[in-house]
Amino acid sequence: MLSLKPIELAFRRALLYVLRFLFRKKRPLPADVDFNSCTFLFLRQDLIGDALISTPVLHAFKKRYPGVALDVLMSPKNHFVLANDPTVRNRLVYEKFLPKALSLLQKVRRNRYDFIVDLVDNQSITSTLWCLFGGGRFRVGLSKENDFCYDIAVPLLAKKEFHVADRTANLLSVFNIDPRQEELHIHYQPSSEAERFAEDFWNSFNRDRTPVLGVNISAGASYRMWWRENCRNFIREVIKKFPELRILVLSVPADRLKAEEVTRAVLGTVLAPLTPSFDHAAALIERLSFLATPDTSMCQVAAAFRVPSVVLYPNLAVLHGHLWTPYRSDAENIAASFDDIGTIRSEQIIDAFKRLAERHPQRIKNIVGMPQG
Repeated sequence: MLSLKPIELAFRRALLYVLRFLFRKKRPLPADVDFNSCTFLFLRQDLIGDALISTPVLHAFKKRYPGVALDVLMSPKNHFVLANDPTVRNRLVYEKFLPKALSLLQKVRRNRYDFIVDLVDNQSITSTLWCLFGGGRFRVGLSKENDFCYDIAVPLLAKKEFHVADRTANLLSVFNIDPRQEELHIHYQPSSEAERFAEDFWNSFNRDRTPVLGVNISAGASYRMWWRENCRNFIREVIKKFPELRILVLSVPADRLKAEEVTRAVLGTVLAPLTPSFDHAAALIERLSFLATPDTSMCQVAAAFRVPSVVLYPNLAVLHGHLWTPYRSDAENIAASFDDIGTIRSEQIIDAFKRLAERHPQRIKNIVGMPQG
């Protein structure tokens, strides 16, 4: 079957080439701009993890300029991440359906934003078009192939050396905020309904508040799934070496049968309740002592709650230098030898968890061979 991806990429390159010559004027930023009284539209129309790693920027911005009106353009795949975030005034959901996109564009133009800020650190046709036609007085983004659409382009830090959240946070420098001086970290606020859901389950499953290791088996792609024998062996070994830890098996609803299979295969494990939304899953993670996961979105949620994590990555992510490790939160990160997390041996994972547990003895009670915390 013929892949349309090369054609799509060629079209995007050609479109960027044309737009580069049509839009060359840049507007210098005056020195006396009162950012606190400005309106901002941040562009984050991609995935869940992208929205999560942008929260340090949004919160640092609102902390410095509490009077600012801050809106975010998001996608159907990630808009719920900021549903309860106190820094955000409005979430505008961009859908790739022309009538709805044009209607949203009209709304954005009517808002007459002072700044449109592109948070995407890869070249994006979508971001380019929103910057060019969104009607903002000033457009800000990271220096890359489509930076001709910005009035102010901020240097893009090396992808293999800096976390994606730090690369994004470099945008703060335009607004007289030094990211190196800020206490940047991931933020996530579950809804009160999600908190009640998680607390009700915790009261039935873990009333005595025994430390809990959450084992998430789900991820966004099949080669990142983690639920077969290496996962089960890891859980068995944890139960043997850390007998006072409870094991909670988590999954997205689509992987429920796989999660049930894991809990049937390993005595002593508990199946997490079906979570009706990402928000409900996040509220469960908030209550964990540790997390083991192949999912980069869940590891960033864990980072928001300072839950130490063991995170499994396909080799591909490491080779490409995509540093999506838990941001400023303690973790053991393991990469597969091949582009399949299933190739990571259970011994590697248990050794990583031992190291993590040794660094956080206060999160485990009465573990043989470990100091009391």
